[in-house]
Amino acid sequence: MKNIYQLLSILFICVLILGFSKNILKAQSIELDTLERAFFVGGLSPSILSEGKIEVNGYSSIFSSWLAVKRSASDATVIDRLRLSEFSTNIEAYYGLSASGRWDLGLRLTYVRRRLDNAARSSPFRVLGGDDLEDNNVGVDKTYAGMREVGIRFRLLPFLNIPSLTINGGYSLSTIKEEESQIHLAADRNRFDLNLAYYISINNSGTSYYYFIMNNTVQHPSSINKQWQFNTSLSGFVVQRIAGRFVVYPGLSYTLSYKPPSSGDGGLIRTNQQVLGVLGLQYEPSQNVNLNISWAIPLLVESSNVLIDQVRSSYTFVSIGGRYVF
Repeated sequence: MKNIYQLLSILFICVLILGFSKNILKAQSIELDTLERAFFVGGLSPSILSEGKIEVNGYSSIFSSWLAVKRSASDATVIDRLRLSEFSTNIEAYYGLSASGRWDLGLRLTYVRRRLDNAARSSPFRVLGGDDLEDNNVGVDKTYAGMREVGIRFRLLPFLNIPSLTINGGYSLSTIKEEESQIHLAADRNRFDLNLAYYISINNSGTSYYYFIMNNTVQHPSSINKQWQFNTSLSGFVVQRIAGRFVVYPGLSYTLSYKPPSSGDGGLIRTNQQVLGVLGLQYEPSQNVNLNISWAIPLLVESSNVLIDQVRSSYTFVSIGGRYVF
């Protein structure tokens, strides 16, 4: 699996080049309606707002998986199983700044709850319980919760003759103050992210197209955690509109996490990689409203942690969201 990321990167770039050529030739025939009704995945939309327009989007996700604890680094015998669950809510608002429809500026709020249960067969929904209830927080069992991030966002249409390519990025500040919660909620460092969203029309009616997302995130050192952390993901979807108001989008997503070596010698160290199969469904009650739900199925889950493994068969990930433009 060492070369998966490189191969997917090459494939992604080739698709972009082919798509650029195709869209440059027919840029004038792209209808504005196709862009404004575009769906969004995880807050990313391939459309830029007209001047004065406002977009509010949000999504909530719940993730849960068993953690298999090994006896030691040299002995892979599983001596215990825990359950890790996480619930997160992301809310973003954008404002169209450009008369030519090239710039959006926005804000992001991220709320997270994370729970570790000593009993692996505990319900994933216990992560939604209260933070201070004694029956929910006993010994190893504990829920951490808080507003993890506040960030400023931007969206950009870099080339007017390629309206199917957009750039989305921003910088997020950690708002968790208590050190233990910072560590358990992955809020111990601020982060910068930059995303590319691109689609290629399959037919002239605007009902079918390919949609690609490349995401890069950098977490820089802080007083709590002095290590850099990098995350890159590539996602591809086949998008099909059905009966005008429904959209189905099956796809694949590959994520790679890595960090610098602790001694300064050698290359970057891979800490995690995942390949997920995704199935999404979106409903559009009107031109300005999108509602969606998606499921992710793990095809590959690998970690550099030699003492703890995620149990792939127990992996659950569901996300629901909505987008409104006014």
